[in-house]
Amino acid sequence: PELMNVGIGQDCTILEYYQTVAEVVGFRGRFVHNLAKPVGMQRKLVDVTRAAAWGWTAQTSIRQGIAQAYDYYLQQQEHQA
Repeated sequence: PELMNVGIGQDCTILEYYQTVAEVVGFRGRFVHNLAKPVGMQRKLVDVTRAAAWGWTAQTSIRQGIAQAYDYYLQQQEHQA
């Protein structure tokens, strides 16, 4: 079988990811980036050409996906308590 990347087809900065997570979880602090250290991740954008050719497109935004994952996590914590 052929491999297929799944993604939204657009790139976001690390800061955009941080800010989205902070908004979803209610974090009100600030982020400090240590630019003296290697970043490590050159690119976060996957090639979705094959998925698009098969007619697939993402139906969930990054924010929605993070919110859904966080809600699921909270529900699991409640069930374990």
